[in-house]
Amino acid sequence: MVMGGARSLENPRTPGFYVAEMATPHRLSQRWSTPNDVAIRVAGSRWKQAAQDRGFWNSYKRPMSSSGRLAVITFSIATVALGVILSFVPWLDYIIFKELKLWNGSLSYSYWQRPGVIRLTKVYIFNVTNPQGFLEHGEKPKLNEVGPFVYREDMEKVNIKFHDNDTVSYQHNKILRFVPELSVDKTQKLVVPNIPLLTVTSFSPNLAGWLFNLLVSGLAITYRERAKPFVHVTAEELVFG
Repeated sequence: MVMGGARSLENPRTPGFYVAEMATPHRLSQRWSTPNDVAIRVAGSRWKQAAQDRGFWNSYKRPMSSSGRLAVITFSIATVALGVILSFVPWLDYIIFKELKLWNGSLSYSYWQRPGVIRLTKVYIFNVTNPQGFLEHGEKPKLNEVGPFVYREDMEKVNIKFHDNDTVSYQHNKILRFVPELSVDKTQKLVVPNIPLLTVTSFSPNLAGWLFNLLVSGLAITYRERAKPFVHVTAEELVFG
């Protein structure tokens, strides 16, 4: 039994012992303590004492030396001065003007002179399957789509000349190269309307009879078998004339 103001210890040699003290008749404080807790507290206090002996804790409390403060001030002044200099020099405008200016040797000149974009042109031709029926019997023309005939378009600017008045003159060279792996056979014969002859006949109402006959005769002599409403041509002949 514990009385007021007295302290009682029971079995102090056991692994855990009970400590109870009565500060006042109305207040009771209890604590459970083990040897492991005591060992941890002792080890922690020893480590702290060793760290203090080696100056570990005091290293954070050392004031900055005069040389350190001078280095910080110098670095701050240099940073501010560099920022002021860069703000007055239009570096960005200079770089953009240098790279985008159209002159021989700049980055934009190489892309402008020969664009690196691959451009493919696909051609589809409508083949007339009943030319005789259309001419002799008045049938509606039957069309069959043939294609694609794919051509790669290479563009290049040649004869480039820069003038003193900040202008440039050049010639635009465009080359179409046939791409067989993406196309159908370009040598097959196709039946298409004779566009030059149809163009001449479209003006016949406005021409005199003798003049119209003269034009038709001239076409017949010049083109011979091509002086017909429909002609047999290949895709390459139709595209490139």
